[in-house]
Amino acid sequence: MKRSERGFSLIEVLVAAAILLVIALGLVPLYSRSIRSNVEGFDYTHVSNSAKSRAEEYRQLPFSSPALTVPPGSTELEVPDFYSSLDHRWMDEAEWADAEAGDVALFTRTTTVRQFRTGDLTTPIDGGEPAHLKEITVAVEGSREAGHVFGAGKVIAVRVFKSQ
Repeated sequence: MKRSERGFSLIEVLVAAAILLVIALGLVPLYSRSIRSNVEGFDYTHVSNSAKSRAEEYRQLPFSSPALTVPPGSTELEVPDFYSSLDHRWMDEAEWADAEAGDVALFTRTTTVRQFRTGDLTTPIDGGEPAHLKEITVAVEGSREAGHVFGAGKVIAVRVFKSQ
């Protein structure tokens, strides 16, 4: 048998396997970073879409709508919502209180309405006073803590103004 027809020796195969193992181990961090980036991208997309959708919903309401009415004796109306990990939908405070045990809020969305007079846009006025402008702020925050394997939760706030 000629030398060129004998194939690979055991040593050659082991060296080739070791080289492939080193290359594969070098690629593992790239895969884990890719997974983390995909999850972060999902969070950013979900958080920003949720904030923009809620801001648009409130912007479409009539100026005197109960959802935009700041209660007398207060300078702001705050409405929290929670995104259920089990039901995959937004729940208000009452629904969230009745949610199944073990359900986790993946995201918290807080809608804040403040009202102002036309001449002073720095000081919100009491809900019992007539307003000319309403500020609607929607803040959405992810629930993951810093140091989580997929990174910390994302936060975004969208602010729109509605005039009478």
